[in-house]
Amino acid sequence: MSDQLVMLLELLLEEEELSAATVRALQRTYNLQNQDAEVRHRWCELVVKHAYTQAYRDVEHFLVHDQAMGVYLYGELMVQEDPEQQALVRRCLSLVTEQMDQSARRVVEDMVGCRWGRQEFGVRGSRGFPLLFCKRGTYTSEGCALSFSNRGEV
Repeated sequence: MSDQLVMLLELLLEEEELSAATVRALQRTYNLQNQDAEVRHRWCELVVKHAYTQAYRDVEHFLVHDQAMGVYLYGELMVQEDPEQQALVRRCLSLVTEQMDQSARRVVEDMVGCRWGRQEFGVRGSRGFPLLFCKRGTYTSEGCALSFSNRGEV
């Protein structure tokens, strides 16, 4: 069932818009917040992409308890340019910063301190999220380094 839920959520992540009612129905039908880490990660991505605030607690739980996989979510939260989501990033980072793997923490701290290339660049990574440009390189919203340069912030 887990693989099927991952596939379903992956397909839904490709959708431009989902109503809050649809997201709520998914949560209730499949109890997504209590599935394995792969499903919960996709669930959190869906919550972030569609700003489903009723499940932000699920995102916070994932970021605190699944730190290795959570790195990607930090980028997705920052790319939305939503003050509530960015506050969630800072709160979660403050809770786990001492326990986080040093390299993962650096990536997240870079994402939190950098700017996203939304309208001015029109460049998008996977799932339609814009790319992040910062001093140490370019990241997709999933936090993966694409390239590095010493040119500074763009």
